[in-house]
Amino acid sequence: KVSPDAPEVLDGSLWARLCQLREEGHLMGAGSPAGSDTEISASGIVQGHAYAMLAAVDVDGNHLVQLRNPWGDTEWKGAWSDGAREWTPRIKAKVNYVDANDGSFYMSFEDFVQHFEHVYVCRVFDSSWRVQSAAAEWKGPTAGGCNNTVQIADNPQFFLQDVTMPTSVFVVL
Repeated sequence: KVSPDAPEVLDGSLWARLCQLREEGHLMGAGSPAGSDTEISASGIVQGHAYAMLAAVDVDGNHLVQLRNPWGDTEWKGAWSDGAREWTPRIKAKVNYVDANDGSFYMSFEDFVQHFEHVYVCRVFDSSWRVQSAAAEWKGPTAGGCNNTVQIADNPQFFLQDVTMPTSVFVVL
């Protein structure tokens, strides 16, 4: 969960980690605060909605996050939005900026942590990893939803047993 006052935001380590994850090729997303997906903030962010994170770049000292609303429209309206005064020809060229109502937009990292609560990371594993599978489904009473609702407890759950030493576990859905 992202918080503007979190130590990792204030000391820059969250920004550095986002950039590292993007460079490593991980698929990333961001979740806006809880709400109905018919509720759109004054700044253009759909509430209770997931966005794809396309880039995290440092351009001429500006920490910018590029996001995409999967609907293909409804975009951020603040600083660094399409047509905003912050864009210079030099910065546009560095990020291959396109001004279009296509759901993709840039925002500063500072605005990102103000308007998004969650960062999601999907890691693709190669054959060197040990894989264990378990089957379940989100359907009917087991479709509890995401972590911004109390119904999350209704989602399928799995418990690890007999783990006797520090172990890294990645859950892939």
